[in-house]
Amino acid sequence: MVENEAVCCPPFQPEPWDEREVTWLDRPFVKDRVRSFLHIPLNFASVMKRNMAKIEAAGAKPEEMIVIADENSLWGADVYIDVSADVPEMREEVREELRGAVGGGITKITRPRAAYL
Repeated sequence: MVENEAVCCPPFQPEPWDEREVTWLDRPFVKDRVRSFLHIPLNFASVMKRNMAKIEAAGAKPEEMIVIADENSLWGADVYIDVSADVPEMREEVREELRGAVGGGITKITRPRAAYL
């Protein structure tokens, strides 16, 4: 197997995130929309790349980033990306929608089941 040297991210290690309590108060997020077909994302990578470029340009990338997907349609999902500061290119109505947001929860990492043919 050939090693890919241009890997964008380290392999995901679920242990630090499983059963972890996450709480936020007045935390800024960037909101975008992902197109889907029957809840299968079609352009998630391009949406994340576009937003990460804006977040990094604004110096707003947090040490530990949280990405929340609201699967509110068979044809798309709203994606909320945690940032450490306001991103100037974020639409004003998104800022107002999320201002004062309080939330939290317990994370749960699920592992895919083996496929049976």
